[in-house]
Amino acid sequence: KVQRDAKTQMERHLVRSVGLTQVDEILKVSALQAFNIGQDLGDEVNDLTKTVRALTDKERLVLAKALPKDIATEAANLVNTIQKKNFADAVAMLEDCFSDFCGKRVPKMDKKLEHKVLREYQQELLASLNSNAALTSTIAIAVPLLLAKKKDLMVNLPGKLLGFAITQLEGAVDEAEYETLCELHKKTVSYIQKSSRKGTDAHQVAELEVELGTLSASVTSKVSAMILPAGP
Repeated sequence: KVQRDAKTQMERHLVRSVGLTQVDEILKVSALQAFNIGQDLGDEVNDLTKTVRALTDKERLVLAKALPKDIATEAANLVNTIQKKNFADAVAMLEDCFSDFCGKRVPKMDKKLEHKVLREYQQELLASLNSNAALTSTIAIAVPLLLAKKKDLMVNLPGKLLGFAITQLEGAVDEAEYETLCELHKKTVSYIQKSSRKGTDAHQVAELEVELGTLSASVTSKVSAMILPAGP
């Protein structure tokens, strides 16, 4: 049950972090198209189409309801239900709405382009991993990097989902490497908690920091070796 709840949380996070940006674009483009053919949707909607930040849920609903009648109901449904969908259903819903509202289809990535995007993403994370000065950040960079390498996933994970994300790597990496990841995560959480808690023994925190440094260096080295191409 805990794993199922964590998976649900992870999917909802993905929908929020990826899907809502697309919802905003759909709504703004739809409103601009209406303005361009002479339909006045009001000053508030006009202002919202010019907003560069992410819209709030309330603003999305205002925009959706103000759209032309033939798409307003479906747009409101998109806003009201997208965050309740799993990731696959959310993507399908977005594709349909792009086509229905804006007259454009989300381009499908061919394998070559998909590989290129994933590779660039991995290289960015790898650079962050090897230039990372904060020991507590190692696990937060290493896990998404391994998910990209082993599962072809690009995810931006909140800290509370790291534990669940690590379980998705079981069987995808060597058992020893998996155990090291779990141990690094455990030590990282412990270090953050103890170092921020008043009255914690300073010597204990220092010892934990040394252990964390050793594990962090080990994970950085092993993950880098997985990502970097083998030498001649």
